Amino acid sequence: MLIQKVQHSARNRLEELVGRVAQVISAHVWDADSLWDLLEAARGGFEEGHPLISVRELLAYRIVRKLAAQDKWGGEAKNKAFLWEEDLPNGGFPAEFTNRREILDVAHMLASVGVLTTKKSQGEVKYALGEKSVVQPILDNRSFTRIPQLRKYFEKDARRVSSRVLAAE
Repeated sequence: MLIQKVQHSARNRLEELVGRVAQVISAHVWDADSLWDLLEAARGGFEEGHPLISVRELLAYRIVRKLAAQDKWGGEAKNKAFLWEEDLPNGGFPAEFTNRREILDVAHMLASVGVLTTKKSQGEVKYALGEKSVVQPILDNRSFTRIPQLRKYFEKDARRVSSRVLAAE
């Protein structure tokens, strides 16, 4: 919670650092009542699961995490390993948030911005992680903030889920 004036750049940096773990609130406080109201708003947000992320972002992170856990690296990896498109939606995704087609749509978007790489084999598409310099910050920070095209894509999805599901892994 940031009280009184805070530089916009400082707040943005703080959100980058903790934005997936905690909600960042910035407000002016004039008296004890306004401070109490701010604390109540923060508590209410916490109880609602804030900060929230889009379901697409959850799926994108789960895709990247799944491929990393299976050591499916493309890019400049010496020993490339790919996962068949038909196997990508199998396991590791919460059924209540999505369906098979949506997982593949998110994977296609990740490939279009270079997070994933694809190749065709026997007429079918296979997926692997892209360059480590792109993927590793995503795995470390559980965030796609360095890829503006994805931020826009995620924001178009109105469905939201608590970002705590990312930390639960």
